[in-house]
Amino acid sequence: AWVLDPRTKLLLLLLVNVLMFSYGSNLYLYAAVGLAAILLLLAGAIRPLIAVSIFYAVLYAIDYAFSFAPATLQRGWGTLSISFFIFLPFFMYSILFFATTTIGDAAAAFNNMKVPNFLLIPLLVLFRFIPTVRQEFRAIRNAMRLRGTVGRGNPLRTVEYIYVPLLFNLVKIGDELTIASLTRGLGLYKDRTYVNDPKISWFDVTAVFILIALIIIRRWGLPL
Repeated sequence: AWVLDPRTKLLLLLLVNVLMFSYGSNLYLYAAVGLAAILLLLAGAIRPLIAVSIFYAVLYAIDYAFSFAPATLQRGWGTLSISFFIFLPFFMYSILFFATTTIGDAAAAFNNMKVPNFLLIPLLVLFRFIPTVRQEFRAIRNAMRLRGTVGRGNPLRTVEYIYVPLLFNLVKIGDELTIASLTRGLGLYKDRTYVNDPKISWFDVTAVFILIALIIIRRWGLPL
């Protein structure tokens, strides 16, 4: 698999925000989304790519269906869905960053940049926090289903019996992950060794160059 350096993925995430808020044709945004899809495919992150593709395919289908609806419904749907369409590039590069970066690679890469511990430790906790929350959500949902407490067609009961306990557990999970990180010596002001040592390669440079080119062409090039 072709995996970018974590520092490159973070830089791409910052650059795509510059691209989103620059003036020009939306075709360049679609090109950036296509680049993210290719990078996800090369990195072997097939499931996240399929999931986001299905999600946006459904959104576009609903958007097309609402084009035949009355104007009031069109405005309501447009207000609801516009954020998903506008921030699609940001979503794609966020998925690229989190789905293809391991905690060890992130720690090694940012440690090489001499990132201070007060920034590094929260970042590593965030990496571990997201999959832990997903596991906790599944555990609570399965436990409630076994008890027959929640099910399809009961959104209010789902909020009461799943999301409320999950919110209470988030604080506990964050504290536990912070303690685990400090226990493993991440707070020590000494050089640590890592199994993997990510390096910037020509692949990273090419991806960054393409995104910078899209920014320049969209801002100052010929509009499409």
